[in-house]
Amino acid sequence: MPANALRVANFPPPGAQLPANAAAERVIAGFPTAHAQEKLNWCWAAVLSAVSRVLPRAEGPRTQREVVAKVQGPAGSDADDMEDLLVAVRRMGWDCTPLVRSDLDVLDFDRDIRTPIDDGRPIPICVRWKAGGSHAICAFGYGRLGGSPALILYDPSAIDGEPDNLTMVSIAGMDNYEHRLASGRQPGRWTEAYLLER
Repeated sequence: MPANALRVANFPPPGAQLPANAAAERVIAGFPTAHAQEKLNWCWAAVLSAVSRVLPRAEGPRTQREVVAKVQGPAGSDADDMEDLLVAVRRMGWDCTPLVRSDLDVLDFDRDIRTPIDDGRPIPICVRWKAGGSHAICAFGYGRLGGSPALILYDPSAIDGEPDNLTMVSIAGMDNYEHRLASGRQPGRWTEAYLLER
């Protein structure tokens, strides 16, 4: 088992809370959840910045600004542009197996979630909003929520208004992922997940 894969001992971190009926089983040690996306459309950059801290590439970017410059070019770090998550993952140098909607409908929890997390590989996820648009989040742990298999997620937009940027959602709940905004709730569903290679 890689050094960054950890059975839950000191999780959740101080000040963070999971739902009352949640039981975390494993998280990737050192995965940073305390930083929010720096710009409105940089959820993808925040996710890949966090991933790069636990699954680094030689001389690869670490900050959101460095990730944006690597993926979109130097001028990108002055803009606030969205990016396709798969394109960004590949430009960052990770090989991956994309799981698309039809794969997620028949997800094998042990193969597709437990194995990568146990191997210290976070899983970037794309959520498509029902009203249009998308959002990047990342699974960095798993457990059970109300007895059902669940993902421990980093959401760089701080969906619960807390500074920890983490939440736990059942696999079934990922088909109705809810994003809380000042203007109301934004419902969506996961449509892609990327199984990264070492």
